[in-house]
Amino acid sequence: MKTAALDLARERQAHEAGART
Repeated sequence: MKTAALDLARERQAHEAGART
């Protein structure tokens, strides 16, 4: 389940970056 946590963290960062643009 470590990959899931990493994927979630990465997706969250990507969403934040997209929303910030």
